[in-house]
Amino acid sequence: MTKHSLIMENWRRFLKEEEEKEQTFQEALENVPLEEGGGLVAAFMALVGMSGEMPQDMQGVEINDQNYTIEQIAQAHNKLEKLSDKHASGVKAGQEALVDAVHDAIVLERDSDGDGFYELTNDNWSSSNNEGLVYGSMVLKHVTKSAQPDAKQDTGSPDTGEFKDVRSGKATNVDVMAAMLINSGQSKIMTPEKRLAKAKKLLEIGNSDQGNMSPETKQALEKFIANGGK
Repeated sequence: MTKHSLIMENWRRFLKEEEEKEQTFQEALENVPLEEGGGLVAAFMALVGMSGEMPQDMQGVEINDQNYTIEQIAQAHNKLEKLSDKHASGVKAGQEALVDAVHDAIVLERDSDGDGFYELTNDNWSSSNNEGLVYGSMVLKHVTKSAQPDAKQDTGSPDTGEFKDVRSGKATNVDVMAAMLINSGQSKIMTPEKRLAKAKKLLEIGNSDQGNMSPETKQALEKFIANGGK
C-alpha cells in the first residue's frame, strides 16, 4: 500500500468512526425525554450566571441563522445532563458550549432585526472546544426537531408589562416567563414597580385561558407580588 493510499484509508476510517459516533449519540438523545417548565429555564440561567443582566426583550439566541428559544437551549442542556457516561466527554463539552452561547449572546447584545433573538456565530461563540460546538449544535437541532409544532416562547415589554406571542395564536408559556422575571433581578429599566406590574399581568394571563401556568409558578408569582416585585 502506498503512502497516499494509507492516508486515504486512515481518513475513511476516521470519517466512518465519526459517523458511527454521531449516530450512537443521536440514538441516545432519542431515549431522553424532553422536559419542560420554568424551573428548567431558571436552573439553566443560574448556570449562565447573568440572570440580572439578561435583556428583558430577549427570547433566545440566533446561532448561525437558526433561532433557538431560551427554553429550547435549556432543554438541550438538560438532555445532555441525562446522557450516559458513554458520552461523558462530548456531553460536558456540549453543556459548556450551550452555557457559553447564551452568555456570549447577552454580552454581545446584537439583535439587528429586532426579533428578540440575539445573534451569535461560530466566530463569536467563545467556546474554544470544537467538540462542544459539535455536540451542542447536534442536541439543539434534535430538540427543535422533537418539539411540538405549536411550541413557542413569549416575552414581555419591560416598559408596559404587556406580553407578545412570537408565534401568533398561541397561549403564553407563563412558567417560562415567570422564571425569567423572578430570576432576572432589578435594574434601572426593570424597577420593582415594573417587575410587579409584569408579575401581576403574568398571573392574570395564567389564571385565564390565554396562558399555561403550573401550580408552582402560580405560588411563586403570588409570593413575588406579595413582596412588591423584589
